[in-house]
Amino acid sequence: MNAVFLEPLEDAEYREVIQRSRFFGVVRCVRNGADVKVIVSETGERHRNATHICYAYRIGFPNAVEFSTDAGEPSGTAGRPILGALQRSGLTNCCVLIVRFFGGIKLGVRGLIEAYGSVASEAIRLAGQVSRIPARRCYLNVRYDHLAETMALLRKHDSVVETPEYAEDVRLFASVPIEQVDSLNEHLCERRARKMLVEFDWTDDSVVL
Repeated sequence: MNAVFLEPLEDAEYREVIQRSRFFGVVRCVRNGADVKVIVSETGERHRNATHICYAYRIGFPNAVEFSTDAGEPSGTAGRPILGALQRSGLTNCCVLIVRFFGGIKLGVRGLIEAYGSVASEAIRLAGQVSRIPARRCYLNVRYDHLAETMALLRKHDSVVETPEYAEDVRLFASVPIEQVDSLNEHLCERRARKMLVEFDWTDDSVVL
């Protein structure tokens, strides 16, 4: 049974007015810190007149890296409730941003916590969720007379094979579920030793299925 985690199904945005303050909830899929920086920068450009742009994210599986920021709101009133909504959803590889335009009425600590938490929860709900499997990418160089057997071996290990390149030998990439990597690697080493496989190697790409 392959390990499974949840990511946002799609980008989502949600708008709500609370005590004259306008809140915009934004949900995006992110898989590294660079993705987060891009999303935060793009959101800042879109909403240059915003009073605050607070956000939180969870990245990675099974041990997610978490971060949140209040971005000028009173400590613990924005980033933490956004992160709490994200944790309750079970999503990872997800960044939730809440853009606020102050409407002239102070919400107080409790009001801010409730506002940021509820807007985040609704935006996350709109994004939906999809199950993903962490995987590693493998490059293979296969002889034509052993291609069918190799493809069957990859399928047995739940791998997703990209379109092969047909040259002197057959060259292809396969994305292999993390929990299947050790077993497949053992089989591939054996096949290479028996000259049934020209070559194979694991890339550093982080991929999901």
